[in-house]
Amino acid sequence: MPIISSNSKLIVALSGGPDSVYLLNQLLKLPKKSQPTIILAHFNHRTRGQISSQDKEFVNNLAQHHKLPIHISQAKNITKSEAKMRQDRYEFLEKIRQQESADYIVTAHHQDDQIETIIFNLLRGTGPQGLTGMKPIYNFILRPLLDTPKKTITDWLKKNKIKYRLDQSNQDTIYKRNLIRHKILPLAEQINPRYQQSILRTARTLSAQQNYIDQITQKLIKKNPTYKQVVPIISLKKFVTLHPAIQTNLVKTVIAPHVPANKQLSAKTIEEVRNILLFSRGGSQKILFDTLSISKKNDNIYLRLLR
Repeated sequence: MPIISSNSKLIVALSGGPDSVYLLNQLLKLPKKSQPTIILAHFNHRTRGQISSQDKEFVNNLAQHHKLPIHISQAKNITKSEAKMRQDRYEFLEKIRQQESADYIVTAHHQDDQIETIIFNLLRGTGPQGLTGMKPIYNFILRPLLDTPKKTITDWLKKNKIKYRLDQSNQDTIYKRNLIRHKILPLAEQINPRYQQSILRTARTLSAQQNYIDQITQKLIKKNPTYKQVVPIISLKKFVTLHPAIQTNLVKTVIAPHVPANKQLSAKTIEEVRNILLFSRGGSQKILFDTLSISKKNDNIYLRLLR
């Protein structure tokens, strides 16, 4: 597992399901010299009534059994929106990470989750970056199981007679990811029994290409300590000579860190900004999310935070 040592302090997201229970056990199996400080965190979405309460009781007992501290919280409002549930969960986890001064939030996303994410992004509409899937390390999130197949997890739990909770809502195809898991992937297997390896191989290829584009982009962006003032990002004359892929990535790179947590930076928005910078008259600007503007003036492209 990367970047995990005895000096690490981790917030481990524990739902009580097989994946997170497996993750916790693998962390606890690490050699003593590499054993991190583990703090558990459980978020109750309240979508399954009494069963959700039983999940909470299960993880609380698990924490007591392993003598680990645990933070438990629940959603204020019940929602069926996958995006809102994800947002609520990560806001809670990040709050605990900051409160505990931890290094990372550790989640149990595995190889099958990675494949579903790539397919979901493709069907929703995405650029090459979306087809690279989740990153093992992203900001303060650590995903050490991304190379671990789901079958490895369930086989290990069965062999070691480890108890866990089953979420029956994972069978409900009202959720888009479940629809992919239970309807689309079985069809993909009929077309190519090794579809998983093929998708992951494609993701690795695109990831290598994206890393190269990212390196070029970072070299092009003017170094500025803050965007609180109007600051130049790159010369407009330079921007128009770049390959469209570099232009798109540059726009995304400078905007993405300033997107509000409850908003999403779409490929359509990125393309709109790119077109303004390329084709509109001087002095044009684009207001994004009511929080920042990107504009061009005097042969420079500028970014400014509005609040």
